[in-house]
Amino acid sequence: MPPKGGERAYALLRQAIKETGLVGVATIVLRDAQHLAALEVQGEAMVLTLMRYAEELVDIGEYHFPAAKDIRKPELQMARTLVENLAGEWDPSQYKDEYRENLMKIIKAKMKGTEAHLVEHVDERPTEVVDLMERLRQSLEGAGKKTAARAKKTTAKAHRKRPHAA
Repeated sequence: MPPKGGERAYALLRQAIKETGLVGVATIVLRDAQHLAALEVQGEAMVLTLMRYAEELVDIGEYHFPAAKDIRKPELQMARTLVENLAGEWDPSQYKDEYRENLMKIIKAKMKGTEAHLVEHVDERPTEVVDLMERLRQSLEGAGKKTAARAKKTTAKAHRKRPHAA
């Protein structure tokens, strides 16, 4: 958002970028580091997107990726089923900017003359090698057992509701 008094200049720049179809490119400093950024118009807003410098880019043609032809259809179907079972609605509120939260705790503590109590976030990562196919099978077997149990309950209910023939 533009600062108070800068609304007209903001609207003017936004409209000029929108009508020309161009994108502004600039360098900005965030957290003591210089970044490359693109300024573009999305709807009524101007959006700043961080980009990479040329030396940070990698030519993926230099790498040898596994060929898709080596994938067997049952394995692909199992993997697709797992991915679809894990899919859910995107909820951006479940992600927190821990850096900003900790920084605000430090600032507030300094203003009060006390010491900030920060909670360190540590991701525990397994050290063992995971057999993806075995995990897929286990996950699908578990899902299959739940589905079978539900079907069994539904069938049992249906049998109880049917009148007996005389």
